[in-house]
Amino acid sequence: QSSRDRRDIIASGVWLMCMEPLKSGGPDVLSAVYIYLHLSDHVSFYDDFIGMHPDFWHPSIFCQVLKHMPKVLQLPDTLQADEWELRCPDIEAAVKSLFCFLLFWTAKETNENKFTFDVPEALPLLNAALDAIEKYDARFGAEIGAKCRGDPLEELIRILGLLTQFVVEKMDSQEAQESQDGTETHLQQHAVAVLNLLVRLLKLKIPTCGAKPEAITDGPIPVDERQQDSEWIQNLFERLADDDHDGPPVKASTLMDVFRAMVDMPLEEQRYRLECLSPMIPRFMAGFVDQLRQKTVPPELADFKVVMN
Repeated sequence: QSSRDRRDIIASGVWLMCMEPLKSGGPDVLSAVYIYLHLSDHVSFYDDFIGMHPDFWHPSIFCQVLKHMPKVLQLPDTLQADEWELRCPDIEAAVKSLFCFLLFWTAKETNENKFTFDVPEALPLLNAALDAIEKYDARFGAEIGAKCRGDPLEELIRILGLLTQFVVEKMDSQEAQESQDGTETHLQQHAVAVLNLLVRLLKLKIPTCGAKPEAITDGPIPVDERQQDSEWIQNLFERLADDDHDGPPVKASTLMDVFRAMVDMPLEEQRYRLECLSPMIPRFMAGFVDQLRQKTVPPELADFKVVMN
């Protein structure tokens, strides 16, 4: 199917008939989601924005698709390397469509017409994407193409960067209103959710540094599209620093999992991850201060010690 064919399908509105199963929840729901993702590659914000297609990105349609998207990422445990390579584009397309939807409406936002989006609606898809990548990249990452392996990560970086900005701006701009109507609690929960996703990304062993022949410096240099900005975690963590009544925003066990994954990574990859996690490390270390005062390294810090050395 050519790009022109997809343009005609969207322009004519025929695609809306294919979305009917989303309302009834029938057996064709998954087919409707796949059709939407296939068409979304044509109307994506940063590939072909001609006409802008507000009907395609309408929240009443997209939110129905989003609700069913995690089903696309439910993969059998018997998956093999070649099958995983074929499913990576599905993850990329699903996450990319969410990014395009948010970017489309935030770009059209005005003071009189504010765009609202409930961050928890995105969490099932993002967690399902990360669950699949964590599980199958660990098995087959080295056996598939480098680009196919890295593309889903690039889309996750894009969407989490946008969600980080979205949450931070809301937390900064609604302080007066938050204290009156309880919005503060909800925004903090959103910030915690996005923060944990950013930390989970650092567990992935997909290379984020690569050699470029034209580079002036020796050795690998960052592949920007695969690396999160170190300020993303810092901005969220600082806004949650005074709210520990429910425990730390990221559990110590989660950080230990990241350090464990970092042990056998190249030095450049370790440096990148440590830079991202640096705002959280002092509080993480404070949980073991008594053992450290006795000049003993607790088992929980063994991987962190290896990484630091």
